[in-house]
Formats: sequence, structure tokens, C-alpha cells
Amino acid sequence: MTKLSITVTDHRACSVITLTGELDRFSVGRLRRVIDRMIGQGRARIVADVADLTFCDSAGVWALLEGHHRAAMAGGWLRLAYAHGTLKRILQVSRSAGICLADIDLMVVMDR
Repeated sequence: MTKLSITVTDHRACSVITLTGELDRFSVGRLRRVIDRMIGQGRARIVADVADLTFCDSAGVWALLEGHHRAAMAGGWLRLAYAHGTLKRILQVSRSAGICLADIDLMVVMDR
């Protein structure tokens, strides 16, 4: 069984989803449901803190990109904080880093 912990913290400027563990084809459904719920509640400015993500496959990358597009359709955004390793490389190679604004400073975003 894939282990993924998802924690949501609301701040004045945005909501932060902290992902810990493995984001893969078995766990992406949980992330999608969290993002959908947040957007449905009018919280479409979302930062995904992926510092403690130990694995992310193509399904996980796709779920993050889908989340970005759904948030944008609601007038918001989904940005990644602390992308690293394979996830960072995939975003760079696919030129998706610009979409999700990887490598942002979480503290700066929360104050905006």
C-alpha cells in the first residue's frame, strides 16, 4: 500500500497542501479529492509543499498539473514549493516548471 500523508493548512493568502510520502497512481485520487474540495470551498490559491515527497510517478505529476489547471479555471493557481529530485527534473524537462512555479519560497507566497 502506498503511503501518502496530506495535510492542509489555511493561510491568509493561500492554502498549503503538505505532501509526505509517495504520490503515485495508487494515491493520486486522494490528492485530487483534496484539491477539488478546496476549490469547491473557494480556496483556489494553493501551494503544494513537496519537500517531504519521497516518490512521484507520472500519475502524480499529472495530478499536480491537473490541479493547477482546475485552480486556474477557478481564478487561482497551484504552485509547488521545494520541488526536488526526480519531480523537479521531470518538471524542468517537460517545461512544466513554469506552469507550477516550482522552487518558490513558501514563506513569501503565504504573505502575498
